[in-house]
Amino acid sequence: MNAAHGAAPPVIFGVVLRDLESYRRLVHTLATSSVVSTTDFAYTAPIYKGNDKIVAGLAKANGSLEKFDVYFEHALADPGERVRFAKMFAAQYLRRFPASERQDLFLASGDVLKFSFELMTPLALDNPVAALTAIERTPHDQAVLDALRGGGGVDRAHLRGDLKIFLDHILNPRRREVPQVQAAMMEIETDAPVIIELITTGGMPGYLYYVVHPLVQALDGRLVLLPG
Repeated sequence: MNAAHGAAPPVIFGVVLRDLESYRRLVHTLATSSVVSTTDFAYTAPIYKGNDKIVAGLAKANGSLEKFDVYFEHALADPGERVRFAKMFAAQYLRRFPASERQDLFLASGDVLKFSFELMTPLALDNPVAALTAIERTPHDQAVLDALRGGGGVDRAHLRGDLKIFLDHILNPRRREVPQVQAAMMEIETDAPVIIELITTGGMPGYLYYVVHPLVQALDGRLVLLPG
């Protein structure tokens, strides 16, 4: 029997990275990890088939990661195109929502290119006891933990994370003054990090941290808890 998934406020982690290339490597690492069961890539306007290089690259791409690399190279890594797409998105968004605040536009830009993934259940890991302990030591839904300890399943939402990069400002500077981010910046010795956000509405965010943080550290990055 699966533990029910109630509406929970999102828990947001900051993925503090040295550069944009580290973001691409993280997506590849997660998408090919043995503890990730499913992945989902979403591309919307204005980057969806947004220039001739993207169209040509997609025609040659095989598989979701090669398609991601096409969008990364020709919509994010190219500074000129990134700025052009950001301006296009802002114009399109404000036409639809003319009374929007700047924060609304910024947050909406995180859905232009979105990567989501679902982890395997903790019970399927080589060391499920360590994973369950990590959940127990962090804020969690007790019903979800009890279901796992009883050998049961949980709603897939508890295993899901959304990784967002914000087209409106790729470095996400609004998070830079958060003390946890400042500490991470000192550890990785950078004053201009790329700050990605990892969001979950599941009842065991400590499990995402347990799995994802080592992968981020391997890229010389840090995973930190952000204010909502």
